[in-house]
Amino acid sequence: NAQHVIVAMGSAVETIEETLPHLPQGLGLVKVHLYRPFPVDAFRNVLPQSVKNIAVLDRTKEPGSIGEPLYQDVASIVPANISVFGGRYGLGSKEFAPRDVKAIYENMISGTMHHNFTVGIDDDLSGLSLQTDPTFAIETPDVKTALLYGIGSDGTVGAVKNIVKI
Repeated sequence: NAQHVIVAMGSAVETIEETLPHLPQGLGLVKVHLYRPFPVDAFRNVLPQSVKNIAVLDRTKEPGSIGEPLYQDVASIVPANISVFGGRYGLGSKEFAPRDVKAIYENMISGTMHHNFTVGIDDDLSGLSLQTDPTFAIETPDVKTALLYGIGSDGTVGAVKNIVKI
C-alpha cells in the first residue's frame, strides 16, 4: 500500500532497505536488478496500485538531458497520474546515507519534491539539493565505527581486510 516509492539499483538499495523500518508506513522501494533491456512488465507488476509519487535515483549526471537514464525509462512507462521525480546520489563519490533516504521520502510526503534533486552533496550552483537531518541515524548506540586510511603500497589493504574480519 505504498504511496511514496523510491526506484533505485546498486548500492543505494541496501541503504534504503535498512532505513525503511525507521520511517513511517506507506513508503516503498522498487529494486532494479536488470537495467538493459529495461524490464517494463516486471516493473509494472511490482509497482503498487496505491503509489502517488516516485523518486528515481541515478548515480550519474547527464547535463542537458531531461533526466538520467533510469528516470527516463521509469517516467516513460508509469501512468500520468503518478508524479515521477529524477534525482542523483553519490556524486563526487559522496556517501549515500540514511539521512538522504529520509530526506527523499519526507519531500515526497510533504509535496515539496522537485525534479533533478540531489542528495549527499550541497549543490550550491543549482540549489536543487534536498536538505537532510544530520542527526538522523539508524544505528543503535552500541555500534562502533572506524575510518581507515591507506597510503598505498604499505600493506593497508591487507590490514583493513583483517580488521574487517575481526
